[in-house]
Amino acid sequence: DDEKIEKLKRYLELIIFYNQKFNLTGEKTKEEIAIKQFFDSLMPIVYLKKYLDSTELKGKNLDVGTGAGIPGIPLKIFSSNSEFLLIDSNKKRVDFLNNVVKELFLEKVDILWGRGEELIKKEEYKESLREKFSQVFSRWVLKIPGIFELTAPFVKVNGRIFLWKGVDEIDLIEKSKIFLSELGLEVEDIFKYELPFFKSERILLILKKIETTPIKYPRRFKKIKDTIFKNNL
Repeated sequence: DDEKIEKLKRYLELIIFYNQKFNLTGEKTKEEIAIKQFFDSLMPIVYLKKYLDSTELKGKNLDVGTGAGIPGIPLKIFSSNSEFLLIDSNKKRVDFLNNVVKELFLEKVDILWGRGEELIKKEEYKESLREKFSQVFSRWVLKIPGIFELTAPFVKVNGRIFLWKGVDEIDLIEKSKIFLSELGLEVEDIFKYELPFFKSERILLILKKIETTPIKYPRRFKKIKDTIFKNNL
C-alpha cells in the first residue's frame, strides 16, 4: 500500500545520503538499490505467498549480518506486525539502522551491535538468542557451508532459514548435506528467480530446522571460515 511504498522511498533516501559518508552498500544508484537490494529482499514474502499462501512473517525474525538493513528493513516494512532483530558488527551501520527505525517509525525492531557467533555465546544474550527465532535471514554474508553454521543455532525447531545465494553455490548445497544434518537442518526448497532489469539468476535457499543444533555450534569465526576454505565438512 501507499504507506509501505513511502517508507521504502524514505529508506532509499537515507541509504543514498549516508552512502556518501561511509560504505553502506555496493550499489550506489537509486535504481540499483531499489531492485538489487529492496526487491531482492522481499523474495521470502514472494515465496511464502506462492507456496504457503501467507505473507506474514510470524513469530520472531532475525537478520544476521544485516549491513544497511538488508533484508530486514524491507521485510519489516512489508510485514508490519512482525517482530525483528537485526545484528551487525559495524558500529556505523548499527547507528544508521537505529536512525532508520526512528525515521520510519518502525515498531518491534531491535538493533544489536556485534558478531552473531559471539553474541549467542555470551551469558547476557544466549537465553534470548539461541533457538528463539521462527525465521532467520542472511543475505550474501558467508559462503556455504559456513553460513549454515552461523545461522542454525538461532532458529527454533520447525523454523526456517532463508539464504540468498548465487547459482554457483548450488553444488555446495548437495556436498553439505551431512553437515546440514549435524546442525539439525534440511533443505526445504531452492527457489530460483531473476531480478527485473538485471539478467542475473539467483536462488533463495530455504532450510527447515528439524532438530536442535549441538551446543558447540557456532564455533569461532576463524573455524567457520576454515570450513569454507578447506571444505572440511
